[in-house]
Amino acid sequence: DDDTTIGLVVYGNGGININYKAFDNPNCPPGTPGQGYFCFGDTGSDIAQVFIAPTWSHQVNSRLRVGISPELIHQTIEINGFQLFGPASARPDKLSNNGHSNSVGYGIKLGASLDITDSLSGGIALQSKGYMQKHKEYAGLLPEQGNLDIPANIQFGFAWQASKKLTVLVDYQRIYFSNVGAFGNPGNAAGRYGDDNGPGFGWDDLTAIKAGIHYQASDSLTLRLGYTDVLQEPLRRSEVVTNLLSTAVFDQRYNAGLSWKLNNTTSVDIALNIVPKQTITGENPRFPGQKVTLSNEIYSIDIGWRRLF
Repeated sequence: DDDTTIGLVVYGNGGININYKAFDNPNCPPGTPGQGYFCFGDTGSDIAQVFIAPTWSHQVNSRLRVGISPELIHQTIEINGFQLFGPASARPDKLSNNGHSNSVGYGIKLGASLDITDSLSGGIALQSKGYMQKHKEYAGLLPEQGNLDIPANIQFGFAWQASKKLTVLVDYQRIYFSNVGAFGNPGNAAGRYGDDNGPGFGWDDLTAIKAGIHYQASDSLTLRLGYTDVLQEPLRRSEVVTNLLSTAVFDQRYNAGLSWKLNNTTSVDIALNIVPKQTITGENPRFPGQKVTLSNEIYSIDIGWRRLF
């Protein structure tokens, strides 16, 4: 009706694979294949998540809008090359190289936006933890017998319409990694892999500030710029070795994009995403004096086509 809308959103997280190819490693102990970083051949990880979120939104009055999205979540993971850590696992047979493991779960997202003045609006979104089934195939690796819940997060921000053509946006986001054992437990935790207090990635919570510019150049062309700066990075230098299987080098990101309206029903969207080379260096606790550096560098371009019916 005039005040209420029902929709469906389907989106994904992750999908980034990490793979260290096997090589002859003379430092491996006897009884292992002697190949790769952890002596058992290729080492890598794959994690991906899909969210299916039916959404209800309501115009409370001329200035306030609220929404709610219950979420059905599907998650898949695969870990290879970790057999060296078998003696430290509660379930060595469920530690590594068990193929893709699938899990389903649920969560909820709440949001609201408010027109504070005619030119300034604010918004907030709260996403609960994603409560996932345990990954039985990796019950000897992930804490709590294979648990990999999705961290909760909060985001709020403001949009200021500086002129008829120019809008400036600022967001604050915090992701609560420390509330999920697989992310928050330290890599040197007292328990065995797979125990409730077993090793994890050792991440702190993440805090990021985002800024953007939206410029309506003409009736058919919209231009956008964006920048993200992670103020509180989750990865501690003492956890660098633990994070060989993650992409946890968070810092800055740049974005640029445009929307080009071809006619009244068809548009083309283009977005360029740049993560400049970012590094973090820490000491290997297993070999004091040995320094390990993780590095990230990402360039991507997205091209989309839209048609209104």
